[in-house]
Amino acid sequence: GAWGDVCDAWENVSDAAVFDGDPRLKSAIHVGARDGECPFAVHAPLLRAELLRRMGGFDERIRRGAEDWDLWHRLLRHGYVFEYADGPVGLYRHGRRSVTATDPEGRLDASFRLLSASEKTARVDERLAVDPHAAAPLARLRFAAGWLRRVATYSGMKLAASGDRSAADYRGMLGRVSGVPRPRTIGLESRVEAGLLRGFGIDGRDRLPAVPAEQVARIAKVVAEELRTAAVRAPWKDKEGAATVDCRPLLAEPDVVVVAETAAAVRDLAGFVRRLRGCGWDAVALDADYAHGDQGATLAWRRADVPLVPYNHLWFGRVRPARLLVCRPFGPTTAELAAAVSRTGGVVVEWSGGVVEARLPCNDTESMSFDFRWNAETPAPEKGAGGFLEPAAPRPGPPEGIARRDAFRFGGRAAHALNSVREEDPLDAASVELLESLRDKHRGETVVIVGNGPSLNDTDLGLLAGVATIGVNGIFYASDRLPEPLTYYVVEDAMVFAENTAAIKAFECRYKLFPALYRDAFDDDEINRTRMGFFRANWGFYGGNTGNRCWPRFSTDAVQRLYCGQSVTIVNLQLAYWMGFSRVVLIGMDFSYTIPSDAVRTGNDILSKSDDVNHFHPDYFGKGKTWRDPKLDRVLANYALAREMFVADGREIVNATVGGALELFRRMPLAEALDGAPERSRRG
Repeated sequence: GAWGDVCDAWENVSDAAVFDGDPRLKSAIHVGARDGECPFAVHAPLLRAELLRRMGGFDERIRRGAEDWDLWHRLLRHGYVFEYADGPVGLYRHGRRSVTATDPEGRLDASFRLLSASEKTARVDERLAVDPHAAAPLARLRFAAGWLRRVATYSGMKLAASGDRSAADYRGMLGRVSGVPRPRTIGLESRVEAGLLRGFGIDGRDRLPAVPAEQVARIAKVVAEELRTAAVRAPWKDKEGAATVDCRPLLAEPDVVVVAETAAAVRDLAGFVRRLRGCGWDAVALDADYAHGDQGATLAWRRADVPLVPYNHLWFGRVRPARLLVCRPFGPTTAELAAAVSRTGGVVVEWSGGVVEARLPCNDTESMSFDFRWNAETPAPEKGAGGFLEPAAPRPGPPEGIARRDAFRFGGRAAHALNSVREEDPLDAASVELLESLRDKHRGETVVIVGNGPSLNDTDLGLLAGVATIGVNGIFYASDRLPEPLTYYVVEDAMVFAENTAAIKAFECRYKLFPALYRDAFDDDEINRTRMGFFRANWGFYGGNTGNRCWPRFSTDAVQRLYCGQSVTIVNLQLAYWMGFSRVVLIGMDFSYTIPSDAVRTGNDILSKSDDVNHFHPDYFGKGKTWRDPKLDRVLANYALAREMFVADGREIVNATVGGALELFRRMPLAEALDGAPERSRRG
């Protein structure tokens, strides 16, 4: 069934329920209106975006639910009020897999924390608070509201008895307790009117025998308004040593926040960060994998025992670093953080290390320059020793964070999210299940990625018997030379797929994995759900005005996505990582291309007019076939990142190609590379 929230009234109804439009309006929700409880059931209020930014958004440290309630509590304790809509505007479907259903203990713990917080004095940011009285503990608020009602009744009695409004000392009476948050939400007119009538009775109603009810109501309204004004002006007085809860948006102001986008970069930086901390610096790392894709950085930081701060906490100003240390190459998310931190008064420092070979001049972020650069070979300085790592000048103004309405150069987070959609295709449930089944399926084993260079003709493919293999693109031309069907077969290139669709479908192997873009090329009866699947390929490396052009990336989560990087081998290396292979052996990777003089070139596309000289078979990209400029410099940058990602996890990539020009990976004869491989690996 569905749960309906009709202006704070819960109803357990069927999916087919029709609401009658009964608004059931309630009074506005202020800090004391719900006795500390969550202010509403369906967490979909309409908020001003700028207020949400300045209040810091959700607290991403909360992992077991109630992060929404925590935000509402923060808003209420700063004096903000929620008003009801005119009628039903939301439905909440309560599913079996919701946090409430699957982790009731965690939800209960969070509830206890927030209910307890309401009983404490709140520490708030005075620059954001609109009603300082809302910071008072709940018990004090209850008492103050009760006292205000009592004063209202007394004021009516005093006025009736004396006939002089000035005789009622509102401020003196209200001064005994702190002010009441949002006194307009407390009905005082009826209390004043009751006091008036009692006062008339005490002194004898014959003194004012002809006071009509309308006049009594009018007098009560005036007195009630004066009381509310006095209540607002009453000072907030906290008890000495009272228990407090911190409701300020700002959580921390670390000396240094370090941004590394890949596990390879973390491997280079982790030792330096630990040394910084040992020298007295408050140095932390940014948890940003969920913002730009999982490339293993978060897990690597945790393994290195370096504290993490959530990406959104930095973005919304809950964490305000004095310095941001960035490591190239990086993409749009880091570029925007760096630009914004610099704009808000922080210092951005570029780390000289990282995977330098993975940097490409065509990467849009390479044009960014920073005021400072830290040499990776320089020892970590002692805090207080001077130099540019010393604190920057104080930054004035409220902690607005760096999430602003104005877009940065790369378009802001919303644009980044939209770009991800543009770069990727949706994934079907069956493919998700297949990819999940391949996670660590070959942990500790060896796999051979079979390239299609001319050297494959000089390679003893008989050695591949019983070994896990990954073949690509036109490997079907070598079917008669393979000792057994390939374990995995992958195609990335759209031209290869379009010009060889029939051969690709007919090729026999154990598993076939294709980008989700090609899903529509298959009829349902052509797909063996347990042996063929599709992955979400991210095409951003090739451009498309998304800010990701020429940005080498390496996914550690094949279910989430796999990054393209100028060569299908990059996709295969990510798959091999996902499947847990500890050694990847490359063969047929000649890494050299010749464009024949008779070929016709249109931009990056090349049309062959004669036999293919760059692959093991003359028909591979032979006469009439179209292929693209391989841009080997871009391939090499992606290879460099892949190599370091494997090294960072204690694994390796070796090159067993006969000859060729690829020298980035350690060379090793194929027989030696396979010697001693686990038996399971040799069985595939």
